[in-house]
Amino acid sequence: MCDGEGKIRPAILFIDEIENNLKYLLLDQNENHITLQVHPFIYAYLTKGLFSIRYKWMRKYGKSFKVQSMSDFHALQYNFQNANGDDITL
Repeated sequence: MCDGEGKIRPAILFIDEIENNLKYLLLDQNENHITLQVHPFIYAYLTKGLFSIRYKWMRKYGKSFKVQSMSDFHALQYNFQNANGDDITL
């Protein structure tokens, strides 16, 4: 899970990292129709419950986005895609 760098990111900062990148794409880059791809465990964490984290982020930033479960991702892997299905490089 170090992506060949020899360094492992603390899991506790992982959700913060996703939110910071999402905020950058939605507000600074004014991207629309973003899809966030994550491991199924992270997908469940972000989307389950009446007031899910995804819901709170959509209210906070005033824009909608999709979250997609990717079973072939490792636990701390995520990716953003635009409306055309192209990967967004950060």
